[in-house]
Amino acid sequence: MRRRWKRRLLWAAVLFGLVLLAIPAMVASATRSVSTYLERRPPMRKLLALAVLAAVAAVVGTSTLATASSSSAAQSMDLVAVELPKSEVVVDVGKKGDSDGDSVFFAESLLRNGKKIGRSDIYCVFTRVMSRCNATLTVPGGTLEALGGTRFGKTFAVAVVGGTGTYAGARGVIRVTELGDTRTRYAVDLTG
Repeated sequence: MRRRWKRRLLWAAVLFGLVLLAIPAMVASATRSVSTYLERRPPMRKLLALAVLAAVAAVVGTSTLATASSSSAAQSMDLVAVELPKSEVVVDVGKKGDSDGDSVFFAESLLRNGKKIGRSDIYCVFTRVMSRCNATLTVPGGTLEALGGTRFGKTFAVAVVGGTGTYAGARGVIRVTELGDTRTRYAVDLTG
């Protein structure tokens, strides 16, 4: 299932790239057509045609710029993460119980307004001072990558260091608040 989505995202990116590559060719073709048209028309009609061409170029340029900059716009998400049953895998090294080098992997369903919208996969390695965690949040439009050193408690924060799709190049912070043994609140704040 995940492979199918990766393929779809790849093809969507390829098609988007082709559209972006085609825009300059379409503008050049339109410019040539307008130039040919203008050579045969009186001066007032030439000005009108140039104004129309400028308006079309402005609309195309603005929509392309808006599409390119939409991924870097600031945004926030409020999610509830529910740990998936039997997803936790603990690796206990060294002394029995919690000790340096122990690690844990677990997965969660991500909910927004009570509706499942994605999944998170989290891997943490424990040290004497703090834990080092890596997380991938798969949400509509792409993924968010978060990582950092943390001291687990009722609340803590990790940095958003990138992503894919809509979130390519994302930066920000995820504030984590424990709601219970298997439920956690993620307040995701992305900077523009």
